[in-house]
Amino acid sequence: ISNKDLDLFLKLLLGFMGVATACRLLNLYWNRKTLQLKHNIYHDLSSRMLAKYYRLPYSETQRFAPGYSTSRIHDEPFAASTQTVDLIFLFSTGIVSLVTASIYLTILSPSSTVFLTLFMPFLLLIANKYNKGIKHFAKEESEEEAKLRAYLTRATEAYQSVRLFDLGSHVKLGFKIMATRFTQVAFRRFSLSNLNST
Repeated sequence: ISNKDLDLFLKLLLGFMGVATACRLLNLYWNRKTLQLKHNIYHDLSSRMLAKYYRLPYSETQRFAPGYSTSRIHDEPFAASTQTVDLIFLFSTGIVSLVTASIYLTILSPSSTVFLTLFMPFLLLIANKYNKGIKHFAKEESEEEAKLRAYLTRATEAYQSVRLFDLGSHVKLGFKIMATRFTQVAFRRFSLSNLNST
């Protein structure tokens, strides 16, 4: 613009807008395909869980409230499908970044590459240790969430009894205890997961 070359400026502007639009469309396509994959995995897992539920003995199904089973059949497969797909894509991008960085470092500084190669097994051992903890807390989190949902289902189904016998404070106390357990486990899993990624 300072040289009054308006044609060049307009061409650059249109080129930039075209590239930006193409990137947005590619991102939209990628997100839609990713979401479709997550939903397909969710449908498959939920269907299998539901089929397993109907193969359980009747006495086993009565041990827990309906909300518990609903949570196990719906929430866990949904979370698993979402997290699995995200993890696969995150892992894939990590591998590409690692390969690219390794090539770049090898060209720039071979001694840095040797140091990182020797240091990498130590990092993998630490990551493996954290992954076991994360897996344990994720399972515990799912269990606590299922119990919380079952409690809420029972609490809402008992609306008339709660109002009639003025049990609202007891229901709130029970909810507070269940919700605290769930959020504590979720927080521990989140903290460990973020510490691992750091």
